[in-house]
Amino acid sequence: MKDQSALGGRTVNRQPPFNSARLAKVTSTKDYSKFSRIEVIFLDYSQPVPVWVMNDIDREPVVGDSVLIGYIDNRKDSPYLIGFQKNSSYSTNFISVQQDKIKLQLPVYDVGIKDGLAHKDVQSNLLDDSNQLKRAYIELDPDHALVSFPTDRVGKPATFTIDKNKVEASYPVGDELAYIRMNAEGFEFFHPTGSATFKLPKGDIKKG
Repeated sequence: MKDQSALGGRTVNRQPPFNSARLAKVTSTKDYSKFSRIEVIFLDYSQPVPVWVMNDIDREPVVGDSVLIGYIDNRKDSPYLIGFQKNSSYSTNFISVQQDKIKLQLPVYDVGIKDGLAHKDVQSNLLDDSNQLKRAYIELDPDHALVSFPTDRVGKPATFTIDKNKVEASYPVGDELAYIRMNAEGFEFFHPTGSATFKLPKGDIKKG
């Protein structure tokens, strides 16, 4: 937002009051590791401002976080991060904590490369569900536990799943899945090539 100047009709960027805490959105973390500083934009103001990050915060800030900002001794030159806004979710899409689900996800291709897969995914705050299979992620809920890791940039994941009825590991082979499945009824193995190798240093494979 802009304020109208009393002299000459000039507009200037609005500045927040410095005697209260303010909600903001993180816009940059490029100086966090070296200077313990991030940039935020206040929800009702237009200009990003640098903010100091003190000790004892829950975790490292990421772009897109909703945060609470305060001012040391009400000084406008000393804004600092009070903490993260929390509601039904944890306010970052890297880690999502809900009443019945916990999810941790991370882009793994082109990490640290500008305009690479990871960079673009993080810039959109990991909200694009079409990129889900291109990320490594762990998901826990009352029905299952799932670990997924992409085996290529296209998004063909290898997975490990546990639920009340079975344990299953799978790996993509071409357009099909090789898998091992175990449950109360027995053991099932499938590989698209039709071949299998079992290496047993000691003992034999016995038919029950």
